[in-house]
Amino acid sequence: MEKNIIPQVRLSNILKKVDGETVTEVVRPRIARMRYRVTRLPQYLTLHIQRFTKNNFFVEKNPTLVDFRVKDNIPVNPRRMRVCVQSMI
Repeated sequence: MEKNIIPQVRLSNILKKVDGETVTEVVRPRIARMRYRVTRLPQYLTLHIQRFTKNNFFVEKNPTLVDFRVKDNIPVNPRRMRVCVQSMI
């Protein structure tokens, strides 16, 4: 049995950061726990996903595949919001 070695993540897992329930730990200027919540739905939702990271020697590409099945993953009314996904290089 062949196993897929490329990591995959659903769009709903990425959007859990702004569901108002998930606690995120940040280190700015000291360690703190924060919750993010979308209080009002915008007409367009633009996602910026950082694909490349730079270390001291070279630029690394994030190989993770994101599953963008919008109807399955985002629990909003599709008539009220259009999703625009932007991947910056």
